[in-house]
Amino acid sequence: MNAHDYVWMFGLTIMRTGKYDSENIKNAPPHIAKIYFDASGWVLLGENGDRVGGSSYEVWAVVIEGGKLK
Repeated sequence: MNAHDYVWMFGLTIMRTGKYDSENIKNAPPHIAKIYFDASGWVLLGENGDRVGGSSYEVWAVVIEGGKLK
């Protein structure tokens, strides 16, 4: 649900600002997040850009173990 909400939030950022560039996406989400509610609830961001509230999330990474991607 969180991934769904983040994709939509960035899409809304691009639609509202009319710009598709990294600086725009970096700066706009806190403003978009204040008005966005969807699958995982309110997507409120703290001053460091991380999600505020009781939502849980996972951090995934692709690593090489024994010569294989895992």
